[in-house]
Amino acid sequence: MALLAALQLPSDAESCRRFCQEALQARHVGPAEQRQLYERLPWLMQRLHGWFALSNPGLEEAVLRTFHPQGPLSPLFAAMETPAFIFPLRKLPPRTLKTVLAASNSNFRFRDYNNRQMEDLNQSLLAVLGMDRLSRTSGTSGELEGLALTAQEFVLTTLVYFLVAEAPVIKPSGSSSGATGSSGASGTGGTGSTGWGQQQGSGGSGGSGGPGGTTGSRGGRQQGMLSSTFERLLLAHLHAYLPHRQYEVARAQESRASLFLTRLFHEFLIEQRPQSSVSLVLQCFSDVRLQPAALHSCRLVLLHIIANPCLRQGCEETAEQLMFAARGRNARITRELSMLGPAVLQMLCELLRKLQSQKEVGLETISSMTRLWLILLQPWKAPRLYQWYLSLRSPEPKLEAPAPATRSAPTRPVDVALLGLEPEMAGEPPVPQALHWRHQFLKVPKDFVEEEALGALSATTRLAAAAGLTAAAVQVAASSAQAAQLVPGDGDAISWRNYVAGFQGAYFLLESILSTPLHAELCLELARSCAGWDRGPGLLANVGLTAASSARSSWGNAPAPTAQQLLRQRNAIQALKVLAQVLLCFSDTQLLQVLHSCPPQDIGVWLLEYGVVLEHPMLPIFEDSLRPQLLMAVSVTWAALLAAAPVVELQPLLAAVSRQLQHSPHWAGHFPALEETSKHKPFAETVLKEIGQARPSEPAASAAAAPAAAFAAAVPQQLEFRGPEWQRPVRGGELEQLLCIAYWLANAIDRMLGRCPVMTPCGPVPQTEWPRVLGNWKFTLFLTIALLLAVLW
Repeated sequence: MALLAALQLPSDAESCRRFCQEALQARHVGPAEQRQLYERLPWLMQRLHGWFALSNPGLEEAVLRTFHPQGPLSPLFAAMETPAFIFPLRKLPPRTLKTVLAASNSNFRFRDYNNRQMEDLNQSLLAVLGMDRLSRTSGTSGELEGLALTAQEFVLTTLVYFLVAEAPVIKPSGSSSGATGSSGASGTGGTGSTGWGQQQGSGGSGGSGGPGGTTGSRGGRQQGMLSSTFERLLLAHLHAYLPHRQYEVARAQESRASLFLTRLFHEFLIEQRPQSSVSLVLQCFSDVRLQPAALHSCRLVLLHIIANPCLRQGCEETAEQLMFAARGRNARITRELSMLGPAVLQMLCELLRKLQSQKEVGLETISSMTRLWLILLQPWKAPRLYQWYLSLRSPEPKLEAPAPATRSAPTRPVDVALLGLEPEMAGEPPVPQALHWRHQFLKVPKDFVEEEALGALSATTRLAAAAGLTAAAVQVAASSAQAAQLVPGDGDAISWRNYVAGFQGAYFLLESILSTPLHAELCLELARSCAGWDRGPGLLANVGLTAASSARSSWGNAPAPTAQQLLRQRNAIQALKVLAQVLLCFSDTQLLQVLHSCPPQDIGVWLLEYGVVLEHPMLPIFEDSLRPQLLMAVSVTWAALLAAAPVVELQPLLAAVSRQLQHSPHWAGHFPALEETSKHKPFAETVLKEIGQARPSEPAASAAAAPAAAFAAAVPQQLEFRGPEWQRPVRGGELEQLLCIAYWLANAIDRMLGRCPVMTPCGPVPQTEWPRVLGNWKFTLFLTIALLLAVLW
């Protein structure tokens, strides 16, 4: 069979081209060919994971046409309704694995009542598949080996599994490992198997071994890499199995594939771990959900669900459909959003806790997380944003490969409301363009741009990531940007008040997002630049925002970059643009009005139904007024954005934020406007002093003239440690192994007493501090001897 012969080719590009060519040209596939294709389906999906890494536009279109839900292979997969494929047990996420192990008990039964202990089971894959899909090995032992799936279910599972899968080692074609259907391979990854799939009951009689390839190679694919081919194929499956409708279909009429795909996103991509085990593994393992591909795909799935017109029909208050009952009573969200929306919020909370103590991620990851959070907060922007994403990642294949993209001047004004929400793409990020012609372009006179900045700009950076404008140019640019009005969305916060009230806990992450260590370090450096302060040794030793020790871990072994260096880095510009989009969201007067009218300790009815509780990092926005800690975090962020005002790329967004801050009754009077350049420096100095930052020492001449008494008064006579005992370093007489045991004991005591951990700049620590004394080996030895004497004497 030509299709199977193409899988044996060692080159990924040649194998992909030949396979897609044969699949698109085949007019009829007989029963024998279908059986051979089913036998090699695990190998085919493994090769597809490698094909996602190909950057050839022609091959991208070929893969999309071949594996599209309306392509030539989909009818063959849908025709096989027998669950003949086994997805291995060891490749399942922890949440699904726990469900499968619990369901393997012969006395287990699904419950219909709402019980938090059964929540993981009622929302699992087994709730859709059924108990008969548990596959066991043949023989007397009958060990559990995985889930039995149909061909269509296996294709969907392996497609979603690409986001969390490691790059497989491809064996040479001459290997004598046997067929893909070798028994027992799925559970242990033994001989003759791809390691993550097999055909049930094939018994190793399927012919030759796996596909060819370089021995021991990983197919050129890295875990978590972005792939435009995968994203387009994912969007195509979303359109096919979770289509947009004006009204939501009844639960009984929803297709089995739609339910199955929603559960796959929930368990493989968003909420991998069961609720009971999150706290145990939070600080122990790296999280694959922090990978770029996983975060961006989660954003695409959430955006597709929120942009569904049936959500607006059931949740938004419009002139045609008014809801006068109590808030949240008559509003209704879609079934997909009721499952994935709260799960996304819980995932963001887990990742934010993890980022307080883990510094291995970069600004790109933080920016991607913040974009995902912003999409959940602003459903009125979702339809327009989704259409822009589809114009960049079309789910429909094209008959001819697209011509290489060339950068040209935009023909329409920039859609300022979508700046900062760009999709993750290689190279220069795209610019959203407004659909209305009444908005004006941001134009800066060339005479105001410094010559040194013009020489630093490249031809491909049209919006000047490091424009370096003069002070006069900032005023002119800010005045010009005032004309760039925001494009209205599909409704506003007032019409979506039921949605805002139902997901109020998601808006409580504002302070934690702004105070993330990397965000805090970036903003502090730029705020010091805005204040005219040189970098001092205590730059990052601020109070309440980040830890001084995080400078080295955040920027690697290299010294922390200066403000001018940061404004010439693409990842820093994108992070500032995302932070500006955050302020644009929360400077909306209508949104603040709705949030202020909600009970401050209420996280929302839809989050409560899912089981979300109000805990760190969710912090209320209002007490009687805005919380002082939140006001300070926003002040530091705005000072940093004012320092980045010379960046032309940011100016339309900064002008919109400045305009809303000045007109909002909650924020007015706290921040200077963008065009008031004379107030930027005093504002930054005031903010830095309020958070405990010290101005660097004056030059030698002025220091000598200063009175000695004033200098002595500025230096504290006594320094004392303030904070939990667990933040202290290892002291004399303490052993690190004993400290680990004492830390575990303190965590266990807090868990028994129901105490929440104390959040510190270096991460959560236990409230119970007395076990710290057990870290001293002398005291522990004395206590052990005393207890032994008391018991044995």
